[in-house]
Amino acid sequence: MNVLELNGTPLETFPEAITKLFLLRYLSLRNTRISSLPASIGNLHHLETLDLKLTRVTELPSEIYKLYKLHHLLISQYKDHETGSRIPLETASCGIKWKNYHNNLTHVTKLDIFRVQGFIATSAIGCLVSLQKLGIVEVPNEEQSDFFEKGLGMLTQLRRLCLVNLQNHQWSALCSSISKMSYLRSLSLNTSGKFDLQDVKSPPALLERLCLVGELDKLPSWLCSLKNLKVLKLVGSRLKEDPILCLEKLQSLEVIGLYDALDDGVTMRMSSAFYDRIQWFIMGERKLQLY
Repeated sequence: MNVLELNGTPLETFPEAITKLFLLRYLSLRNTRISSLPASIGNLHHLETLDLKLTRVTELPSEIYKLYKLHHLLISQYKDHETGSRIPLETASCGIKWKNYHNNLTHVTKLDIFRVQGFIATSAIGCLVSLQKLGIVEVPNEEQSDFFEKGLGMLTQLRRLCLVNLQNHQWSALCSSISKMSYLRSLSLNTSGKFDLQDVKSPPALLERLCLVGELDKLPSWLCSLKNLKVLKLVGSRLKEDPILCLEKLQSLEVIGLYDALDDGVTMRMSSAFYDRIQWFIMGERKLQLY
């Protein structure tokens, strides 16, 4: 057996029998109630995709880092701040999920309602050098930069990356890691502090989707050079200046999602021609002036 799809089944514990399926390449336990994985998960040496979205898994056994063929490692859960309960994926975004953004604005943009959570990673993640999709990672709050230098920075094959819980002292190490990811297509970053992303020396030229959740004084200068960027989402940025001069340089841009993205007194002045070119424009406040 190469593929095992258990999406939505009423599982509460991980079936040990799975770890005897030595030829397994794809395993999905999405939308189940499992909360942990056994050490024997390290037996699945051929595994390429591990989908644990909408489970209760927040930590992984160290044996997971033996799965050198992993291409996709997907772990996430979404919780309602008021009840602490899980909520359906379709209504949980917090700036991370792109599907149905134009039909689901109230859920996509309200940071004060939903919080996206992932799994706690260590620097050992750097062993999984074949990873192409990784998320959602709760960045460890460490003063040392081992997680980035020996971990994230080793994942140069990544196409999609989602990080949450970024801290102010980690920006330099994060920028260095991003500069090594030349294949990156989708990047989502979440911080409760203020972004400082100016030090990305080699921006991922193939990037198509960028989501930043957290304060940002101004757009990083390298963002304006992303010729392939199609989707840009800014949530809680509180930009101190109108970003339109940068956005107009992005010839492939199709979707702009803004919520609480402009500081008090800042208005976006957008030409009608640029507005017409954008396929979907979402703005959570009335700070747009067309000319």
